[in-house]
Amino acid sequence: MLYKLGFPPQTQNKPSSDAGDFLVAPIFEEIRNALKQDGASYVKKIRGTYSFRVKNSAGKECNWFVDCKTGNGCVELNSGRKGECIITMADKDLFDLMSGKLEGQKAFMQGKLKLAG
Repeated sequence: MLYKLGFPPQTQNKPSSDAGDFLVAPIFEEIRNALKQDGASYVKKIRGTYSFRVKNSAGKECNWFVDCKTGNGCVELNSGRKGECIITMADKDLFDLMSGKLEGQKAFMQGKLKLAG
């Protein structure tokens, strides 16, 4: 009987396909635009890949992959690619970090910023 009904979709910790619910979405769009304009120079300076695992206040998750290692670089949403450095933060905290309202060291010491890789 359960087989015919299928399995209910999981809503908890499921990556969102809609980044519009995230405060940091416009920032990643700006990063994407900067890479389109002058990606080769950023790749030459940064030479790395980054995964940003972000959860918003509604519990939705998005994963941004930023490639500053190959070609002209790129920004991908929920692509499944894993960066060399993985950054895990809440949406509001990452927005504050990227906009300069939150210091990285303070965020790390308070447990708001988690790094792996």
